[in-house]
Amino acid sequence: YDIFLLARKRGDKDRAEKMYALLKKEFPASVYCARVSAETDLAKGDTAKALASYESIKEKDANDWFAVASVAASLGQRAKAEGALAKVPDDGGWKREKSVVRAKLAFNVGDYRGAYQAYKDAVNAGGKDGGTGAEADALAYNMIFAAYKGGMHKEALEAADEAVKRVTGSALIEICRAAGDCAVAAKRWNDAKNWFAKLSNLEPNNAAAQYNAAVAHYNLGEVEESYKRYQRARELDKKIQNKDIELRYEQFKNGGRSQQKEVTLSNKSQNDSLEIWYNKAVDLQNAKKVDQAEVLYKKILEQDQTFSQAWNNLGAIYGARGDLDQAEAAYLKSMEAQPTPETYANLANIYIAQNDNAKAADIVAKGLEKNPNNAVLKQLDRKVRGKK
Repeated sequence: YDIFLLARKRGDKDRAEKMYALLKKEFPASVYCARVSAETDLAKGDTAKALASYESIKEKDANDWFAVASVAASLGQRAKAEGALAKVPDDGGWKREKSVVRAKLAFNVGDYRGAYQAYKDAVNAGGKDGGTGAEADALAYNMIFAAYKGGMHKEALEAADEAVKRVTGSALIEICRAAGDCAVAAKRWNDAKNWFAKLSNLEPNNAAAQYNAAVAHYNLGEVEESYKRYQRARELDKKIQNKDIELRYEQFKNGGRSQQKEVTLSNKSQNDSLEIWYNKAVDLQNAKKVDQAEVLYKKILEQDQTFSQAWNNLGAIYGARGDLDQAEAAYLKSMEAQPTPETYANLANIYIAQNDNAKAADIVAKGLEKNPNNAVLKQLDRKVRGKK
């Protein structure tokens, strides 16, 4: 088992698989075999099977209970996750890890304020500066994003100010982006200007960052700098256009005055975070506001036709309406972009609803070729083939 762990850490897949095979042959009933089985299932994306493997361990230690909690949380099984967390001690590094799981549980049900507080607890458990490394950077970003989603703009921007003192690399880029979007939502245009300036320095060829900075300057009455940023954004992306900025600059250049209308980032070519749109659409869909969610998913797909999950969720909306042909088309687009076990299963259910078990069986078989251990696809396979 130790060799398996070391091989996985070093990326030695062949050695890890050999150790797993040896465990199954020599020690099939051991706790180590169950742990490796669960970790292997997780790596394949079969979380339901991984959870069953962890739960099968008779004498669980703190690591096993925490694994149960983490996997249950990813499946949205809150009661099971909380029950497992209660078996994990609060000492050492566990306090931080438990807070992260609780944050994910809160975020998944739309309790963004709860998620923010849990992420904040996790960051604080890392020490005075919140810890170091990629994990600490991810925690800082998640805390900021949860605060932003919860409308806690002041808290999000304060957390971002602290985070940028130590965060580097891609995490810094994402934090600047989130802080800029948050400042726009709060109409704190000076903060928005500064955050998007930081982002455009980190990503000088990011058209949306340049445009968002232009909008912030515009709303501050800084006409020349606004137009300069706007022109740079247009050089990078010709689809970006804002008549208000153009008109304001022409009047300014000619010495005239005009009433300034506030500009926002609502246009599809002006918002650089499809993920924020996607999360909003999911929130709307969960709140049964499916018409609004549909509009947002379509806006996402206007910018990125390969956004697989947007196609998948559109398919779910069409299927719930009984528009099976449109649902089928959406799921096929999702699979074309990125085939997942969920999309194979969803498409199979559409064919079952159309009383076409042959097509359903075919798509399930294709899904099982790529995901042979997926529990949902196995269950569907038995259903379409009439097996118990």
